[in-house]
Amino acid sequence: MRKIRWLCAALSLSLLFGVMPVSASAFGIARSDVAMEINWLDLDLREVNKDITGEGWDWDATNQVLTLDNFNGVVYEGVRENSAAILLPEDSTLHLKGNNVITTYSYRCRGIYSRGGMLIIEGNGILNLNIESMKGSAFYIDNGGSVAFCDKTETFVETAGHVIFVNGAKGTEPIISVENNAKLLFPKEVGAEAIYVIKSSQASATDSWFNYEETYDNFYDAVTLVSSRKPKTTTLPNDVANNISPEDTVVFNAVFSDYQLTIGSTKITKDGEVAYDGDAPAYISNGYTMLPLRALIQAMDSGDVDVQWDAATKTATIDYNGNTYVVCSDYNVMLKNGEDTALYTPAEITGGRMYLSLRDWMTILEIPSSQAKWNPDTKTVTLTF
Repeated sequence: MRKIRWLCAALSLSLLFGVMPVSASAFGIARSDVAMEINWLDLDLREVNKDITGEGWDWDATNQVLTLDNFNGVVYEGVRENSAAILLPEDSTLHLKGNNVITTYSYRCRGIYSRGGMLIIEGNGILNLNIESMKGSAFYIDNGGSVAFCDKTETFVETAGHVIFVNGAKGTEPIISVENNAKLLFPKEVGAEAIYVIKSSQASATDSWFNYEETYDNFYDAVTLVSSRKPKTTTLPNDVANNISPEDTVVFNAVFSDYQLTIGSTKITKDGEVAYDGDAPAYISNGYTMLPLRALIQAMDSGDVDVQWDAATKTATIDYNGNTYVVCSDYNVMLKNGEDTALYTPAEITGGRMYLSLRDWMTILEIPSSQAKWNPDTKTVTLTF
C-alpha cells in the first residue's frame, strides 16, 4: 500500500479530506447502548489548565494527560462541524484503559485533534474510532506535530477517509511511530489515503518520518501498523552460563500450542489433536466467535482457571491469575475485581448454556489479539499461546 501522498503546504485544506464514509462494522466493535453525547464545549482541552473529570474520562492539566477509561462518546450531526470529538493541546498524552469508543457523525468532525508537539497514545486499553463523518479523519495532527502509539494499546479505526492526517510535517524525526506492543488497525479499503501528510514549505520529505511496520491481520481482515523494531535477544555471559546446574530451572523459550476451532463445530483441537468435544457448537454473534463457557478451559486442560456458574442469576465467576471476573448474561460489561470492564460483546444464553466470546476469553486469559488468526474460507480460528 502506498503510504504517503506528498502535497505542497500551500494547498487548501478543504481539498484534502476523504470520501464518504462507510458504516462502521469491519471489526465488530462492541458499543454500549448509552453513549455520552459530545457537545460544543465538551472535551475541548486546548486551553483547560485545571483538572476536570467526566463520565469515563479524566484530564490531568498539570501533566496534560487525558485518561479514557471505558469511555463511550458520540458526536451527532450538526455538532462540532469542522472540529473533532476530542481536542488536545501541544505535547499531550492520551492514556487508555478498558475498551473506549468514539463515534462521529457531524460534517468534517475528526476523532482526535492534536494542536502540535508530540501526541502519545499509551496504556493497555483499546480505542475504537468510528468516523462516520463526511470528510473526517481519525487523527488530525496539526502544526508539524507527531503521534506515537505505545505500550499495549490497540487502536481500531473505521473510516473511508484518512486514518492519520498530518499538517505541516518538517524535520527529520519520526512524525508517526508505533512502539512496544502497540497496534493501529484500519480497513484495507482505505488504501493509499490512510496516511496523509502535508509537509511544510521548507521541509524535505523523508521516509524517516515513519517508524512502523505495515502488516496484515487476517483475524480482523485489516491493515495493521506495528513496531518495526525487532525484540532484543539476551546472551548469558560465559561465567554465568557455565555455572547453571541441571537442577536450575531456566526458561529461555516459551512453548506454545495451536488451538483451532471452527464455526459450527463442537470440537477444539490442540496441536492437531482433539482436546475438547462438547455438544454445543461455536457460532458467530455480532461479529464475534462465541464459545460455551467451559469449552476453551477444558481444551487447555488448565488448573489455573476456575469457573463457577450460578444458574439462578445466570452469572459466571471466573478466577484466573489472581483476578476474579464476574460475567452476567446480556450485559456489555463484566466485573474485574469489582470494577467494570467492557466486553467486546455481551455473554449469551443459548440452548441453556452461557456463551462467551473468544475475544473476551482472550482478555481474561491475557492473550494478545495478535495471537489469534482467522481463516475466512474455512471459518476457523487459530489461537496460539
